[in-house]
Amino acid sequence: MTGEEKDVPLTTNPSINDDSSPAVARVSFKAPPFWRQNPKLYFAQIESQFAIAGITKDETKYHHAVAAIETDVIAQVSDIILNPPEELKYEALKERLIEQFADSETHRLKLLLQELQLGDDRPTQLLCKMRDLSSKVPEDLLKTLWLQRLPTAVQQILAVSTGDLEALAKMADKVLEVTDSSSIHLVEGPNGGCKDCHTLLRDGKSKSF
Repeated sequence: MTGEEKDVPLTTNPSINDDSSPAVARVSFKAPPFWRQNPKLYFAQIESQFAIAGITKDETKYHHAVAAIETDVIAQVSDIILNPPEELKYEALKERLIEQFADSETHRLKLLLQELQLGDDRPTQLLCKMRDLSSKVPEDLLKTLWLQRLPTAVQQILAVSTGDLEALAKMADKVLEVTDSSSIHLVEGPNGGCKDCHTLLRDGKSKSF
């Protein structure tokens, strides 16, 4: 070792050097795999992780993001990977991936109006998904669309209940907790109407929504 050479601490990586962050945090940080179904949420997540790790430099963020992208996704941003801009590399990559994979407004509305269903979700979870798709949809319309996805008996109970949409969603969760699927079917009439919704509502209230 010459007099000009210096030891490099084993806990640091010279190629990733944010002066404001602990060396161990920089080396141990690993971004989660890219989530193509919701790129905006993905980047919000890794940016929180960057903040925790003390990573602030654009180029460092860029290299972590590139390392987290699957090979089939990299092919769609190959021009940026092979010839990155001189500045704001991470921002350029982030913007392109969001542009490539974020649902169009038309597709989001189609999901909201036609495809999104309750399934195994709780009513509050369904409402959260619908809100994510409906930034430009009025609250009254969102409420109508959400109610249409619930079992008929639950719709009837909520129709005579007061409260904002968040409160109704929590009430719907409670109704489904205390009412099994067989009870739901029993109160439905031949045309989908609710035969004894007031009884069901009274029973539900007695269990403290």
